[in-house]
Amino acid sequence: MKNFCMDSVMLFDRLHRLFLASIKKELSARNISDITPLQAIILYYINKKTVKISEISSNKFYLGSNVSYNVRKMLNNGYIKGRCAEEDRRVVHVALSQKGEKFKKQMDEIMENYASMFEKNGLGGDIMKDIASYADTMEWVLSKRGVW
Repeated sequence: MKNFCMDSVMLFDRLHRLFLASIKKELSARNISDITPLQAIILYYINKKTVKISEISSNKFYLGSNVSYNVRKMLNNGYIKGRCAEEDRRVVHVALSQKGEKFKKQMDEIMENYASMFEKNGLGGDIMKDIASYADTMEWVLSKRGVW
């Protein structure tokens, strides 16, 4: 059982790295070079809502330590726009810019292609929901150990 546990956790890491590599390939095929795969995923998370920068990492969406760097790069490259909160100037809210919304549509196409690919290989909606549920349970079990 302990080997299966480690194998399962390591599989998620490999899937994440493979996903980043596949996004990089998609961006390259579309001649998009001013955003990294990780930034593309962050941007996809922001979607059409306004979020605090701290929500990006506190929701466990992005686990890296350089959220500010990636947000700054996306601001500088015009994918998102930011503003300080009126009640607390230290809090920064970000949302998609026009360029970010256009890019989000391209990411929607990419994600739709992935969903179709998974479906064709026997990983339809119900199976994917089960996988996500199992992953959520694993996260919950590990978080009870005081990691989060």
